[in-house]
Amino acid sequence: MDRVRAFDPRDEAALAVLWHDAWHVAHGAHVPPTLLPNRQLAYFQRTLQTFAAQTRVIGPVGGPFGFYLRIGNYVDRLFVGVRKRGYGAALLNDAETEMRREGISEGELGCLVENTPARGFYEAQDWQLIHIKTEAILEEHGGGTLNDCIYRKKL
Repeated sequence: MDRVRAFDPRDEAALAVLWHDAWHVAHGAHVPPTLLPNRQLAYFQRTLQTFAAQTRVIGPVGGPFGFYLRIGNYVDRLFVGVRKRGYGAALLNDAETEMRREGISEGELGCLVENTPARGFYEAQDWQLIHIKTEAILEEHGGGTLNDCIYRKKL
């Protein structure tokens, strides 16, 4: 199995495509249609550029299989390629290890209520659903709301 590593700028193009494709498969049918025009490839590229230092990747440089983006104790994004199942556990384990290394005792993450595969995955990894949160989508991103499952885990 490949090791999880720091984001490399050479990952950006392939990772943006991977994230775009996986996001649309996992979320496209479950978000307000007004959000979709704001989730084109350029959005994912900009976000990766902004959060490069908080992003960890699995797979070869320039051809990653998946990634996570973490801000403090919050795993903000975790995506694997549409045909790259099996790498999520390694990514989540790495996030937990990194948080423990930093002295963080409890992690948190969220996923759409409708994302049943992700919910099952997180629960199988011993993350506990603590509540469902309604989040407003910024007007510049089309407006509306999303319902997220918020999970926590003692590390």
